[in-house]
Amino acid sequence: MSRKKEDAPQILALTKQYPNAFHKAAWLHDYYRSILSRFEMGRAPNAILLSGEKGVGQRELGLELAKALLCQTPNQTDLPQVCDACQSCTWFNAEHHPDLIYLGGGREIKVDEIRTIQKFSVTKGESARKIVFLDEAERMNVSAANSLLKILEEPPSHLTFILTVERPRELPATILSRSQHYPILSPSENSVVTWLQNELTLNTDTATLLYKLCFNSPFGALARYDANFFSRVEEMATKLLNFLTVPSQAVKELETLVKDEAKATLLFELLFLALRDALYKAPTLPVLEGMVRYFSRIPAKNCLTRYERLVSIYADRHKQTRLDYALEAWFLNR
Repeated sequence: MSRKKEDAPQILALTKQYPNAFHKAAWLHDYYRSILSRFEMGRAPNAILLSGEKGVGQRELGLELAKALLCQTPNQTDLPQVCDACQSCTWFNAEHHPDLIYLGGGREIKVDEIRTIQKFSVTKGESARKIVFLDEAERMNVSAANSLLKILEEPPSHLTFILTVERPRELPATILSRSQHYPILSPSENSVVTWLQNELTLNTDTATLLYKLCFNSPFGALARYDANFFSRVEEMATKLLNFLTVPSQAVKELETLVKDEAKATLLFELLFLALRDALYKAPTLPVLEGMVRYFSRIPAKNCLTRYERLVSIYADRHKQTRLDYALEAWFLNR
């Protein structure tokens, strides 16, 4: 797996921490089987495009496909269809497979990186197939996209591209037209909550809260969870209820609080969830009950106005010179 050495441990970190996560992610299995069957029938696409909401599993699906396509002795029954014992699987698990290039993954993909694919494609490999994995491919700059297009126009038969994206429309139409596109549907709340309960050994309320905070991002939720997750949420929910009922307390604490990106994000997430549950009069979770009761006492029109103002503050949070001032005004202007 070719990538800068300091970045490589991040590629399979989640897979290694939760080795059974893909096995139980049933919403991805039909895509997995369908794509591999095309290779078995000799109808393999040169470029596979996996799109979906952030964290729905397109990245994990792509990695499992890459591993299966490179495996020297794949099985045809279990999921995933790999032996996990051959030299190829050993290289893959160690994150330095000579026949796989991994680009992207949260950073811009530049033209010089795409140009290395030409040399990679003609260099003698250890496997019958070579794979280029473009993670978050919409991060390609214009020059990189143009360079990729030239390769896709006449791709070597042994070279397979796997692209993952959140927003496929941000890719040039010419690249979309040369890729076999698989839009991954977001799974139901019940299926994700059950999956999180099994993977993380959580009760239903905590798994549901984690699901809602991550906005139907199953693998995002998995990455976010740690042993102190619920205690952080409880502490923030208590603090926010205090801010709502005693706004002067918000003035005292917000300056320090918003300097911590994780705490600031959690602040917005919990307020959004509580406001939505109050507006829709929906069943809520125990940790949110105090805030939901508070917002439910406000006229619906005023509650909606507060929600819209909070959305505006959140959208501009990185542009704000003093985010704490904007939030102070929000808590004070009831």
